[in-house]
Amino acid sequence: MNKIDKSNPITEGPLLKTILTFFMPIFLGSLLQQSYNFVDALIIGRYAGPDGLAAIDATYNYTKLLINVFLSIALGGSILISQYLGAKNTKKVEQVVHVLFMFAFIGGGLITLAGIGLAPFFSNLMNVPLDIFDMCVNYLRIYFLGTVFSFLFNIASGILRAVGDSKRPFIYLMISSILNIALDFLFVAKLKYGCFWCSYSNCYFSRSCVHYYYGTLKKPPRQRTV
Repeated sequence: MNKIDKSNPITEGPLLKTILTFFMPIFLGSLLQQSYNFVDALIIGRYAGPDGLAAIDATYNYTKLLINVFLSIALGGSILISQYLGAKNTKKVEQVVHVLFMFAFIGGGLITLAGIGLAPFFSNLMNVPLDIFDMCVNYLRIYFLGTVFSFLFNIASGILRAVGDSKRPFIYLMISSILNIALDFLFVAKLKYGCFWCSYSNCYFSRSCVHYYYGTLKKPPRQRTV
């Protein structure tokens, strides 16, 4: 980001139209995520059985906690980027972006290592029944493998929204959600690999989003306008 992109009208023009244009992709993205969770539960419940659904539900508090941490950090970073971008301070924008990505790699890597090693401990804390204990541990370990990608996905999404682009995060989320559902159906319904392979498809989902975001963020600013 070598210069301020002045062609984005997010702070100019009719207020209502600008807000709706920016807000609607975010709203539709939230609906899409909820729809994906519903379809995911349908696939697991039908093809992995009640034990598979119970194993994922037992780990929900931990996975939800991680997601909230990612969203909070991405939101804080996007606020700083918006402020510095409005002040036309590109040097500070670049510093915030670099710190966010460095934190994603380092923090995500540490959480991955800790999560893989402590997955049995977390399951014990939740008093997971013995008949689904191994499924919970396997699901958590694979989920933690995607921590770095989840961090990067939320941070990159926040960066684009901070510069006024809410359409591309929605498009990338839609494409990756379709891939995620397809992988869930392949692993769980067709190949009968069990519920923890849904966690693997989540990792692939986040990695796919990061790939799309990288292709967007590396372009010159004028190619990233809404």
